[in-house]
Amino acid sequence: MEHYIRPQTLSEMTRSTVPYIILKHSRDCGQSRDVLEACERLYTHLPVYVVTVQDHPALSEKITHYFGIPHETPQLLLIERDVVRYHASHRDISIPTVCAMIGI
Repeated sequence: MEHYIRPQTLSEMTRSTVPYIILKHSRDCGQSRDVLEACERLYTHLPVYVVTVQDHPALSEKITHYFGIPHETPQLLLIERDVVRYHASHRDISIPTVCAMIGI
């Protein structure tokens, strides 16, 4: 995945009317890698931003505080107009649910 949220980008995206996904990812977790691969089918439909928690712990924390969702890894958030429409972590992450929510 090539898109990473950086602190200055987070505030720009939270004002966006375009839905997007934030995926908190851990390099050390097999389940996190599986979710990362599963998110590939979403790229053509909406932006998918990956925050590798080992590389960007402060950004991960900023996301936690901004959206009020306790930190987990892996963790997927679907955001639209600054509102969390869906969030799940670990085995509760459902790409089919996200696809249904965005109409694909």
